[in-house]
Amino acid sequence: MTPKLLYHEEKHIHYDGTNNPSYTRNISLNDDKWHHIALVRSGSILYLFIDGVIDNATNNTTNNSHLYIGQRGGGVNNFKGKIENVRLWETVLSNDEIKNDMHAEIPNLANLQATYNFNESVPYGNNSAITQVTDLNTSYHGTLHNFAKTGSSSNFTEGGYGVCK
Repeated sequence: MTPKLLYHEEKHIHYDGTNNPSYTRNISLNDDKWHHIALVRSGSILYLFIDGVIDNATNNTTNNSHLYIGQRGGGVNNFKGKIENVRLWETVLSNDEIKNDMHAEIPNLANLQATYNFNESVPYGNNSAITQVTDLNTSYHGTLHNFAKTGSSSNFTEGGYGVCK
């Protein structure tokens, strides 16, 4: 099983590692505001941060599977919302680092393994020819799946802060 991070319409955040462990946190984030969600794994503990504040922790194990953000493997349980600025680090970030950097443009730092801003598209245009999002740090480009990439309801658009519905 591949690790995944999802926020379901049922109002919970779900991290699924290798069938076991998995982690579900019931929380309402459906308030038309952007929210910063961070998962930090330190040793065998997985910490969940919401808007720069530690929310919970649970035991976790590691694996070498692919990482999916916004869907389960196999294309099921797709995320219905907006995702902006995904960063993958090869180091454990402190609570202060998460708070200080959650809204900042981050330069190419040694332990920052991948940065995806989702800025490759034409807002509300036909972006169906774009098949990947560019990693700004290295060459870990992401593959786009399961949406039309056209119009206003099934697309990805330029970065920036706004209303999440």
